[in-house]
Amino acid sequence: MSFKNRQFLAMNDKIARAQPHDGLALLAAGQVAEAQQIFRAVLERDQDHAEAWHGLACHARHQGHDAPAVALVGRALRCVAVTDEQRARFHITLGAALLARGQAEASRAAFTVAQALNACDPRALSGLAEALVALGRAHEARAVLERAVTLATDEAPILTRLAELHLEAGALETAITCFRRVVERMPADGRAWANLGVAFYQASLVKAAYLDDAAFALERAVALGADTAETLNTRGLVRMACGALEAARGDMEAALTKAPQNSVIVNNLATLLEELGEAGRAEAVYDAVMLRETGALRAQSRFNRGALRLGQGRYEEGWADYEARRDLVPVSSAVPLWDGQAGLGPIAVTAEQGLGDQVQFLRYVQDVALRRPVRMCGPMAALARHVLNVPAERLLAEDGPIEAYVSLLSLPAVLRAGAPSSAPYLRSLAKAEPLRVGVCWAGRATYRFDRRRSVSWGMMAALQRVAGVRLVSLQKDAMVSGIEQPRLETLEDIAREVSRCALVISVDTLVAHLAGAVGRPLWLLNRYGGDWRWRKPDAWYASCEKVFQPHSAAPPPDCWGPVMEELLVALEQWGREQS
Repeated sequence: MSFKNRQFLAMNDKIARAQPHDGLALLAAGQVAEAQQIFRAVLERDQDHAEAWHGLACHARHQGHDAPAVALVGRALRCVAVTDEQRARFHITLGAALLARGQAEASRAAFTVAQALNACDPRALSGLAEALVALGRAHEARAVLERAVTLATDEAPILTRLAELHLEAGALETAITCFRRVVERMPADGRAWANLGVAFYQASLVKAAYLDDAAFALERAVALGADTAETLNTRGLVRMACGALEAARGDMEAALTKAPQNSVIVNNLATLLEELGEAGRAEAVYDAVMLRETGALRAQSRFNRGALRLGQGRYEEGWADYEARRDLVPVSSAVPLWDGQAGLGPIAVTAEQGLGDQVQFLRYVQDVALRRPVRMCGPMAALARHVLNVPAERLLAEDGPIEAYVSLLSLPAVLRAGAPSSAPYLRSLAKAEPLRVGVCWAGRATYRFDRRRSVSWGMMAALQRVAGVRLVSLQKDAMVSGIEQPRLETLEDIAREVSRCALVISVDTLVAHLAGAVGRPLWLLNRYGGDWRWRKPDAWYASCEKVFQPHSAAPPPDCWGPVMEELLVALEQWGREQS
């Protein structure tokens, strides 16, 4: 007998003596055909072998054939001698196959049976959680996974899934806690560090200090080999927020080599290119994404393109594109969106985005009030009564019947406003006092680019040395020694203190917009690249006299050193001229 024939007979003998658990081991190792042979061989010996039928069901699932898998599990369950432990495992496979077929309620029932038959198997609970998620019952799913974690010998995969669900629900601190536990158990796993880094990055919009934690976690992830497109993209976003723009470009370009059609990454890179002064290339990227995408990705590109065009002074195109943000955050309302038509019925003007943005767009209430009575909603209601050329009777109480609604930020598009007027539009709440200089050095810490736009009081403190100047803090909730700190509890308080200033020096935040709105001379401290609103500051505010901006894309605080020196020299010169 030849060697080849002897080898063939030995293989057949091995298959003939094999058991279903051998087939499952081969299936786990990727030896799919050999596994199937074993399951069929067992059934040739015993047509009522439940484990062999279940093995074929697992093989079918492995091949993506979930309908046959359901039928094969059913056959396994009809076998005579099946223990509760076996039935539990079979129902887990059944639940997974049903879920893959989109039968979430049937899947939930199968996993529930599995859990009832073997309460100690965490796989039944994990599967049940996925069925609940598919049914829109994520809160219950999280509770189920909490129980599964206590039963699992290897809890890392369950903790990871639990953290993902908490992240989706916005429970950022809880998600971070779960991801930390995974990292503690698997400190050399790059994917675990990457997940933690993503959670920290999302949470940094609530707690700014997490940006440093995100940077550390993502560095560890990449060092440990988890340099996926998603991880590199997130690290690029973190670096962008921290001001390391060229390093961020490197990350995003590297991410695109791994996922060249990923429009999320493409959009992020285009936004970065804008900040680096490559507006033409950025716009071409937005155009390309809009051609190939639909839904939210297309809307995001269009919105980004709108901001770019507005920053260039291309208002007609820009306002139209800027409306795409309404597709990103849809608003449901019992009344229609106002179309700009005049009439007797009042309309609600709603708030959107940050306070500085709202003040910037408050100027358009002048035109709205000519067409309709207005109910201002949100924080701008207090300032609206100080808008110039708006009769008091045209501003109604916030509560009451309305015929339509419109966002402040949609007013230019609705009114077909074109280029804005740079004239002051808020009534000054006090007289300007000679040599009174208001300073504001920081914006809201949870703004994504706050590290780049804000400076420390320590960097501003040198302005105290300027002779003759009366320095006043316009920084809310900040107590610093050596300068006046007026009451800044309300928007009207801040507007009043801004009005009292002969000069306002501010970073890109509410105070800068208020200075322009009431017509007080403004010196803007603008981050490198800067927001679209300040790319043509004199188009919005005639009183914006100077813009002090870093000359390179270096990270803060170093990039601000030369800027603050220029500011000090300019203020000394201003002080001499005013004396």
